[in-house]
Amino acid sequence: MRGITKREATIPSLKSAIGKLVSTNISPTMRGRLLRFDSEKSYFEVTKHESNDQYIHCVGQIFWINNYTAVTLTYLEEE
Repeated sequence: MRGITKREATIPSLKSAIGKLVSTNISPTMRGRLLRFDSEKSYFEVTKHESNDQYIHCVGQIFWINNYTAVTLTYLEEE
C-alpha cells in the first residue's frame, strides 16, 4: 500500500501571502491571487494567465480552499 505524502508548508503564514499570485489547478486559468482568509478558508481571485487566455471570462471570480491546503500552494515571486 502506498503511504500518504505529507504536505509541507511553502509560506510562513497566510498573512504574509495576501496579494501574492499562486499557481493552482483549482483556478480555471491556473492562476489566482490571495485576497483574504478567515479561520477555515482562504479566498482567491481568478487572475489572467500569462500565456493562455482560454478561460478569460472567469477572471475576477472568487474561489476558496481550506487554509491547510492554501499554505502548501506554490506562490509565485512576481506580484
